[in-house]
Amino acid sequence: MIDDRPSSASAEAVAPAKLCFLSKAEFRRLVERHDRVGRIVYANLLHYLVSRLRGKDKELDIFLLAEK
Repeated sequence: MIDDRPSSASAEAVAPAKLCFLSKAEFRRLVERHDRVGRIVYANLLHYLVSRLRGKDKELDIFLLAEK
């Protein structure tokens, strides 16, 4: 949805759930029309990516220390 590339993500509900589907065009329209929604979505995405990057950085540190 963000970069026009196929998603590699999958999900499975562990309890009964109601799902909502937004097409890429609907998502982009929603974010463009509602600034607050866009800010929340992109802020959450940024927090997620930063935490993943920090985790990988720690993994790399451990790997490099183990090689010494």
